[in-house]
Amino acid sequence: MAKPLFQRFLLAGSLAATLLCSAALAQQRDVWIGTNAHPASRGIYHSTINTENGKLSGSRLAAQIDAPGFLALHPSAKVLYAVGALRGTDVVAAYSLTSTGGEATLTLMNSLPIGDGGAAHLAVDPSGKMLLTAQYGGGSVAAFSLNADGSLGARTALTKHEGGAKVVAGRQNRPHAHWVGFSPDNRFAFVPDLGLDKVIIYKVDLA
Repeated sequence: MAKPLFQRFLLAGSLAATLLCSAALAQQRDVWIGTNAHPASRGIYHSTINTENGKLSGSRLAAQIDAPGFLALHPSAKVLYAVGALRGTDVVAAYSLTSTGGEATLTLMNSLPIGDGGAAHLAVDPSGKMLLTAQYGGGSVAAFSLNADGSLGARTALTKHEGGAKVVAGRQNRPHAHWVGFSPDNRFAFVPDLGLDKVIIYKVDLA
């Protein structure tokens, strides 16, 4: 079977900065795999990694969603977020992480339309109250509130970038936000924009 052209890996365990503690065996950690649009891809896949020898198990489909290019974990709740498309609409989706018979599973909690095309990246703030998405095609940043259980509350803002650096013809004629992340003290959010050739800094307001 053909493999997806691009895959995004997200570990759940003690191996990376945004990890969720796993109840699996000490030498096994969950791995969640996001995929880009490809005929062989059907959504988010699950695997496990042996922390002693680094070997990955075979992957299996965990949730059906089109082109879930990037994933993120809630800092404290057992929730995984993905940007992708459901029923033809570009969304951010929240999934609860559970274990059935020792097998890690994803259950869709809810999803919300982004409202400005598909997102290139997403991030959850350290307090677990806000989620941001960056839209490459739309050149924008969207903010979503998060409920106490980690589900999506509402889209609270959509900010469009303006202009273009035009240093590279055809690529910088207009905004292309392509990443988003929070400062360690949770006071600011950073959004590199390829089209503007700048990093846009936003002040975080959780009120």
